[in-house]
Amino acid sequence: MNNNYKEAYQKASAFCAMSEKCEQDVRKKLQKWEVSKQDADRIIAQLKLDDFLNDIRYCEAFVKDKFRFNRWGKVKIAFELKTKNLPSEAIYDAIDKIDEDEYLSSLQELLNAKKRTIKKGTQYEIQVKLYKFALSRGFESDLVKQLIIDN
Repeated sequence: MNNNYKEAYQKASAFCAMSEKCEQDVRKKLQKWEVSKQDADRIIAQLKLDDFLNDIRYCEAFVKDKFRFNRWGKVKIAFELKTKNLPSEAIYDAIDKIDEDEYLSSLQELLNAKKRTIKKGTQYEIQVKLYKFALSRGFESDLVKQLIIDN
């Protein structure tokens, strides 16, 4: 093994140890460090063997963070994870772990907060604004409609 490989592996493992990373994140970092593609492939494989990279763990952490802190809906979370080329099974297994009551409560809180910021408009116009807002946050259209109509 050459010195550049060892050094890049150590930097990459330290990068992964700070917080959960996916393969795409590490590849970008390795490119930035000007690591050859061949070494990057070997480093990624070794990081997976050493459990620094784990798709399931990454998806679970991503879903938890984006739902709790960014208050994103399942659609937006899934979309973002798909852009990182993660396996669909890992994505949807992680999304399924979101507590449904907490999910509905979060959406309801978002809608209530948004409703307070809407200054004027007919009931229909307010509902449209709320609907568009919730969709932009990545919540499912049927669920949004149901909550808006119930209020």
